[in-house]
Parts: sequence; structure tokens; C-alpha cells
Amino acid sequence: MPGGELRVRPAQPKGSIDGFLGMLAGQVDKVVSIETMNEAAFDGWAGICA
Repeated sequence: MPGGELRVRPAQPKGSIDGFLGMLAGQVDKVVSIETMNEAAFDGWAGICA
């Protein structure tokens, strides 16, 4: 790094949010509740592996 400087820029998105939200549509059979998703998120942040 000449001059001791490093610049970082965010990557440009390659798709749309709609494409991201629909990428698993029709690929899963299991339906989970908001409560189950919240528990999974809490456990993930707490470092608990299921």
C-alpha cells in the first residue's frame, strides 16, 4: 500500500430486494411461526446451537 492508505467501498448490489426475498419461494415445506423465528434469532445471538 503506497502511502499507507486503504480505501474500502461497499459492493454494488447485483439484484433487487424482490429477487432476494423470493429466492426460497416454493423450495421449503416447513412453515415456522414468528415466535419460532424469534427464538432462533435469540439463540443465534446467544451462541446457542440447536
